[in-house]
Amino acid sequence: MSPAMQPAEVQFAQRLASSEKGVRDRAVRKLRQYLSVKTQSETGGFSQEELLKIWKGLFYCMWVQDEPLLQVTQPLCRVPGPLARW
Repeated sequence: MSPAMQPAEVQFAQRLASSEKGVRDRAVRKLRQYLSVKTQSETGGFSQEELLKIWKGLFYCMWVQDEPLLQVTQPLCRVPGPLARW
């Protein structure tokens, strides 16, 4: 399946698991925006499967990180903020 045809959650998971730090950092920033928009829309919300894909991406983002743990966890801890309203 081409990248444009994949669901957004799969694309985020792939970018979060990238071996390139810049790609991961951009994915974290965009994921936070995506979560805000999707949870605020009237038809929004996530299925369990969609959340699982995002969670796997976040897990691998932590797994492949090349910085001290604290520097990576602080931005990642801010990602679920939009989900608190959901």
